[in-house]
Amino acid sequence: MYHSKMAGDARPRQRPFLITFNFVVGDDEPLAHHVPKPSYYSWGQANWQEYSRLVSEDCKRFPTKGTPNQQAKFLSRSIAKATAKAVPKGVTRVRHLWSADLEDAERKCEKLLSPIDGTTPSQRREILFSTRERKRLLSNHCKKEWGKVCADMKPTNSATWRTLHNIMSAHPTPTNLVVEGGREVPFTSQANHLVSFFKTKATRHPRAEVPRLPPRPTSMFRAITRQELASALRRISYATACGPDDVYNEALAHLPKIARVALLRTFNRSLSRGMVPREWRLGTIVPLLKPGKPAGRVESYRPVTLTSTVAKLVERILHGRLRHLVQSDSQAGFRADRRSTDALMWLRAHVQPTNASKTPLTSAVFVDFSRAFDSVDHHLPLQR
Repeated sequence: MYHSKMAGDARPRQRPFLITFNFVVGDDEPLAHHVPKPSYYSWGQANWQEYSRLVSEDCKRFPTKGTPNQQAKFLSRSIAKATAKAVPKGVTRVRHLWSADLEDAERKCEKLLSPIDGTTPSQRREILFSTRERKRLLSNHCKKEWGKVCADMKPTNSATWRTLHNIMSAHPTPTNLVVEGGREVPFTSQANHLVSFFKTKATRHPRAEVPRLPPRPTSMFRAITRQELASALRRISYATACGPDDVYNEALAHLPKIARVALLRTFNRSLSRGMVPREWRLGTIVPLLKPGKPAGRVESYRPVTLTSTVAKLVERILHGRLRHLVQSDSQAGFRADRRSTDALMWLRAHVQPTNASKTPLTSAVFVDFSRAFDSVDHHLPLQR
């Protein structure tokens, strides 16, 4: 990085002037697009009493006679606003892994970087030296802690296998997306290229008819009860990403009674009118790099959509009602308490010959469709 300070007078009819500047070299950091680090909530330091009070005060103005869109939007805004006020942001450092030397180096760098605008060359050199010293201390500290972890590894310890799995598993690369021509593009252009690419993959059968909603049996689409809502809230997972509405599962689990009643009314209003609120249909698409694929190609990414946690909650309730009617007993994948080994054992038991019988030879064909989900017309399952 180069810092310069020039001075001079370029007005006409002046004698030749000198341009003086300071030239500082020494920053070995690679150039890259600046991406602000997200600020995460520290749920362990949350003030849940204050959170319940804020949500309860807000829910007194809940639009009981409003549309599902209005009710869902009101609840999402209320929960997100209360979360921002009652839950502090930032991840606290693990003190037993943070030495006193690192604490002093961190405090010194923060003090030097605070008045970074208008600094002198000597101050910039001091900042550069302090930053390098902090990196050196952090590197030595990490090597020392990693040595302790390796010394404590045992084959019978589950933590050892978790550590090895995290090391061997694929991790996203920070390499920028490269498009045609071998040129890197900024993040906004990357998003546009990904949207244009995946938009062509979602196809629809040319002879597909307009889908019609199936009849609604009263036993399946009856009103959601408080017991069903409480059971679904107990089974939600923590430390997961939220959707565009900024509502986290931790916040849903600590909803007060008045907010749960309002949430139940929103679910039943949406169910009775057959309307999915707009807040629940929005999602944030995150492209994840496939293992072993080059990071510079658009087709190497798998899009994952982060949807509303409130929508996932009502989907969990309806899933408990529908799974016994929709899922077939012959399906082994994507089902609770079922796995692919069940299907393999069934196939082996029916195909493998025994000593007492002479079973003819059997041929098996296994087909793996590339981009199967993208190429299937999503309206056809309703017709089946």
